Amino acid sequence: MNDISPVRVGQTDPSCHWTFKDSLGDPYPLPANTVFTQYIYNVGTGFTATGQGTFTNFVPANGTVDYNWSAADSAAPGQYQVFAGYVTPGGAQGYTDPVDWTVNPITVQQ
Repeated sequence: MNDISPVRVGQTDPSCHWTFKDSLGDPYPLPANTVFTQYIYNVGTGFTATGQGTFTNFVPANGTVDYNWSAADSAAPGQYQVFAGYVTPGGAQGYTDPVDWTVNPITVQQ
């Protein structure tokens, strides 16, 4: 996972690079046509939202994929945990470990 925190409200860069791993910590290969979801857990409210961005750069053999944020994902300042999940064409499901993510308000220096 690349360093994605902190960000400012509405920020969409950098993208989030995920590697799915097996129980030994090794990259977990995934089949083509795997479907991904980004989850955004608000630590303050306990609510988990689904990310509104897009997934790109899927490398099945390495179990890696990039998530490109939507401005809606970082619309509210706060403390979050983000993680990704997958569902394979055969119905198998898995998740990454959560990563702390801070969204700071936009401040203007006077």
